[in-house]
Amino acid sequence: MQPQGIAGLSEWFNLTGTGTADFRILVGNIFMTGNYVNRIDPVIWSLIIELRISIIFPLLFCIVKKYEVLGATILMAITLVSGVSVLYISTQNFLLGQTIFHTAFFVLGIVISLHWSHIKNMSKQMYCLISIASLLLYFHVVIFNLVGIPTIQIISDVVIGLGCMGIVLACYESKTVQEHLTNRIYQGVGKISFSIYLVHCIIFIPMIYMMQHMNIAVPIIQGISIPVIFICASVFYCIAEHPLKIRGQSLSRKVESRTRNRGRILEEE
Repeated sequence: MQPQGIAGLSEWFNLTGTGTADFRILVGNIFMTGNYVNRIDPVIWSLIIELRISIIFPLLFCIVKKYEVLGATILMAITLVSGVSVLYISTQNFLLGQTIFHTAFFVLGIVISLHWSHIKNMSKQMYCLISIASLLLYFHVVIFNLVGIPTIQIISDVVIGLGCMGIVLACYESKTVQEHLTNRIYQGVGKISFSIYLVHCIIFIPMIYMMQHMNIAVPIIQGISIPVIFICASVFYCIAEHPLKIRGQSLSRKVESRTRNRGRILEEE
């Protein structure tokens, strides 16, 4: 049975779960084509983008390493402008525009990793400035909504990305924060965080449909769904994510070992 939607909730919510009997939608989601990503598990859109960019990631790394910060800045500008242009031309077909657009954030991450030694050991004043500015950037949409200022998602994504970068830098710079993050609760949540991300929509959305007739407010349903999401994420981590991660690491070691052996054979010849 297809969900009929709930009056008063967003189009995004009411579209999720519809058309799942359509063969094209099933195939599109199974093979991650980038179409119909909001019909079954909406979070799949980011996995598709990450998978695509991971293929060209070695090339991006080489470009940034060779051409330094200036080259990275130009590359980020090109991907941001190109991504937005493709979005306006072809809307969201195959997530092509989003893939190009989000490549800039991966380039930014490469820059941080390559120049980490130059960023560390900042002064307390600089640390406080970066921390405050980063939090403001990250929460700017919430702040703007409270004061009634509209935001443009594309611009907000870039601003939030910069805020995330600053928060990561601040966390790595502070020994106090690092010690706090070693807490077993944080580590436990961090371990299953990806599983939480994967299952939260397919738990939360059906719960709203099941509990809407009880006249329970959506925020309360959200609160009720949190422990259910954590339980389901823990199970998913144990039966799927962790075994697949171990398998992937094993395959990686085998490939690395074979590559080394081939290199030795070539050297001996």
